[in-house]
Amino acid sequence: AFWYVTTARSLSRGELFRNFFTHLPTAEHPPLTPLVLVPAAKLSGEVMAMRLTMVLLGTAVIVVVGLAGRRLAGPVAGLAAALVAAFLPSLWINDVLGRSETVTALVAAAVIWAGIVLAQRPTTRLAAGAGALCGLAALARAETVLLLPLMIWVIIALCRDLSWSRRFALMGVATGGAVLV
Repeated sequence: AFWYVTTARSLSRGELFRNFFTHLPTAEHPPLTPLVLVPAAKLSGEVMAMRLTMVLLGTAVIVVVGLAGRRLAGPVAGLAAALVAAFLPSLWINDVLGRSETVTALVAAAVIWAGIVLAQRPTTRLAAGAGALCGLAALARAETVLLLPLMIWVIIALCRDLSWSRRFALMGVATGGAVLV
C-alpha cells in the first residue's frame, strides 16, 4: 500500500515511477493502481481520499459482478451475484488499504462480463474490447494476462457457429486489443 500511495503522489506531481527509497526509476509493480489513485492524490494528497477512491472501485466490483450474473442467467441471478459479492470479504476487505487487489477485482469482473457477452455475440468489436480489458487487467496485476489465453481464447474457440479461420481471426483481434493496451 505504501508503494501505491507514494507513487500516486509522485505521479500527481509529474514525476515518473520511482523507487521511494532510491529515487531510481522502477517497474516494481504494475502501473494501473497508482494511475487510478492519481486524481485523489492530485486533489488532496491525503491517504483517506485514495482509500475512498478504492472504496468506490470496490462498489463498482459489486455492480459489475451483478451485471455479469444478470447477463448470464437473468435479473434474479444478477441480484444474487451482486449480493454474494457485497458480502464476500475477499472482494471488499482490501478496499481501504490502497493496494492493487481492488483494481484487479474490478478489471477481472469486467473481463468476465465481457467474456459472457463475447460468448453470446462473438463479434470483432467485442473480441477487441475483451482483449483490451485483459490488457488493462495485466496493468493491474501481471498474472491476470492469463485471462486472455485461458478465458477469452477458449470462449472464442468454443464458438461452434464460427469457422476456425474466423475463430483464429477473433483470437488475433483480442490479442491485438490486449497488446495495444
